Amino acid sequence: MRPLLLRTLLACLLAPGAALAQTTVTALLDGQPSLLGWEQGYESGAGSHIVTLSDSELEYLSADYALAIDLFSDGLIRLYDNSETGSMVGSTLSLDFAGLGTAITGIALHDISQLGAGTVSATLLSPSSVSISFGALSFTSDAFPSFELQLSLAPVPEPASAALLAAGLAGLLARRRRQARGGRA
Repeated sequence: MRPLLLRTLLACLLAPGAALAQTTVTALLDGQPSLLGWEQGYESGAGSHIVTLSDSELEYLSADYALAIDLFSDGLIRLYDNSETGSMVGSTLSLDFAGLGTAITGIALHDISQLGAGTVSATLLSPSSVSISFGALSFTSDAFPSFELQLSLAPVPEPASAALLAAGLAGLLARRRRQARGGRA
């Protein structure tokens, strides 16, 4: 019974949370800081390629508005063809997530069901940055088609779970001390 309790407490402690929430993201398109960020009203200017991740905002638009990039706190990355042409030319998108509470351990294609042809590849560059390359994409729909990638994140201990675990361990320790002194069990 005790090993099961310990495993359950550890599972709760290591449950993944919204590890990317409020993370500062720096994005480069083909090595250039040409993306337009939501915090600057999608206007060109110094630092427009640096934003705070927000689940309720579309983070970036390309300067020609043909590419839209949406990031989510659970590690989902969605790229939209905003051109209404049903195709995207090749590009490389680099994303750096500053101040992460955890490490990025991988990146993989998640949903490519709207892709008709072309190539998409993703590379983990460091524990806080990734690169996504795509070439000559065509889509099965012209109405803002997209494709998705998913970041894999190392588990982040939740503060409330850690406090619960600490309280439980303190209670067990107090009980053992009482038993050792001959008190009630």
